[in-house]
Formats: sequence, structure tokens, C-alpha cells
Amino acid sequence: GKPLHLFGAGNPMMMALSVAMGADLFDSASYAIYARDQRYMTPHGVYRLNEMKDLPCTCPVCVKLTVEELREMPYQERVYKLALHNLYVLRAELRRIRNAIAEGSLWELVEIRARSHPSLLRALREYEKYTAYIEKFHKVTRGVISGLFFYNATSRGRPEVFRHLSRLRDRYKPPRRDVLLLVTETSVKPFSRFGWISELASRLNTDFELRSRVHVVVVSKEYGIIPLELDSLFPLSQYESALDCRDPTVLLTVASDVEWYVRRFVASYKLVIVVYEEGYEMLVREIIRRLRRMGVRAYTKRFSTISDVLDFVKSIIGIYT
Repeated sequence: GKPLHLFGAGNPMMMALSVAMGADLFDSASYAIYARDQRYMTPHGVYRLNEMKDLPCTCPVCVKLTVEELREMPYQERVYKLALHNLYVLRAELRRIRNAIAEGSLWELVEIRARSHPSLLRALREYEKYTAYIEKFHKVTRGVISGLFFYNATSRGRPEVFRHLSRLRDRYKPPRRDVLLLVTETSVKPFSRFGWISELASRLNTDFELRSRVHVVVVSKEYGIIPLELDSLFPLSQYESALDCRDPTVLLTVASDVEWYVRRFVASYKLVIVVYEEGYEMLVREIIRRLRRMGVRAYTKRFSTISDVLDFVKSIIGIYT
């Protein structure tokens, strides 16, 4: 209930992570200390003035000077100008953080800043170890509804991902069906409304033989497992992603999510069929390897047409009926 005051945190590139960790107030003389040492602050790092070719900032100090003019100033005047510039940068970063909090995009800002220095990225990875605790204080919805960004495997540590998987574990009960039909995600979302996954689900619902025997679940690089009936819930279809399942970390994480889901709800299904598109071969092989190791009847089908998938599902069901 009391504000947390972080002393000595005067580098702008670490402020977003500090706020994410709970810091409310900052106190530092770094803007002046760096100026006396002829160092120039930016949101993504600190540079030595004598090594700079230009001033990248547009604050009231930098917009009136060139880097040569700043270097040629008398020492005391130069220190004053640098200190004033550094203060502008710190203030701008704090405002940027406040806006990110209001928009619900602080995590994106933290990830961007974490790429400024290897130590910050290591700190973010350490911070992610406490996601279960962080999620308790993380808002379920955003002030402004907007998509989440997934940059790489580190983004899987977002509180939203942990919350989704936790709620699947604690609150979700799948329908009892003969077939768990796992489909790899597409670029169009929500999956239940657009693309071939939507068309497949629609055809299943109108097929008298299959509609009560097949449960469609999306395999997602970002959220692991998304039952199709839940995919319209925020933020399961509101995201943009650069994740690649050829990344070993992403591949193993998603395969583990699928293994966990099947292991937990194995009593609800008799067999598993994985339908996938090009680019998911390595992931699907790992999923099938894990499922068969569990003793699960698991089959794969590369997507070509909806009718082809339906015929394949019927043929597999026919083996066991």
C-alpha cells in the first residue's frame, strides 16, 4: 500500500523494467553525473559525447545545437547543456512509461528496452521466473483494447500467457469427444471466424457423423493451447507475433503445452489428430513423439483442403468403431 522509492536508478533504459518490478518513485543525480563525465543519455543507452556523429534527440537543447557546437562549448556550459538534455530524456521516458501503463502496453516497452543491453535482457528473463506472482496484480483487460506483441520466446513469459494456461488448468473442462483435433494456428484471427479453421469447424458442425465426435483445439505458438470455443476471448485472438516454431525454445515450449493438455484431459478423448500447414513439421513431429510416448493414439495430416481433412478424420474414426 506504500509507494516504493528506487534510489540511484538514473539510466532511462532501465526505468520501464523497474516500474514493472514495482518501483513507483525514482531519485537520482545521474543526469548531472553523466553530464560531468561528458555522457549523453538516450532511451536505449548512454553515449560519450566525443564519439558521437550527431545528436539524435529533438529536445529544446539538441534542436538548437550540432554535436560539434556542443563539444566546442566551454566545459561548464557544456555540462549544463548535457545535464539539461539528460533531464529531458529522463522526463520523457517517465511520461512514456505512464502512457504505456494507461494503454496496457508496459510489457511491450519493457521488452523493447531489454534489447538495449544484454544485462537488461538477463534481468527480464530473471523477472519472468516470478510470472505466477506478477499475474496476480496484472489487469485482465487493458485500458485501451489493443493487440499484444510477441517478439520471440521471451514474450511467452507474459502474464497473459500464464493466466490463460492457469485458467485452462483450473477452470476449463473440455467436452467429451472421440477425437481431439489439433490444428496449427493461422495468420487470420479469430480462428473461429476467419480462415480455413473457421471453415473446418463450420463443416464439422454440419456433418451429422462428426459434429458430436470431434473437438477442435488450436495449437498456438503464443498461448500454447486455445480451445476453439474460447478463441474470441481477449487476448487470445488480439495479438501480433514474430514467433517461429523452428526456434528450439518456442518448439519445446509449445510441445510441452500440448503434452500437458492431453495428459490432463486424456479421459475426454480416444485419439488425437494433428492437422498442420507448411512450416510446422518440426513442431508436429515433436508433439507426436511425446503423445505416442504417453501411449496416446496420435495421427497427423498436412492441410490441403477441408474435404480432405474431413475424409481423413472419418477414416481414422472408422478404424476404432
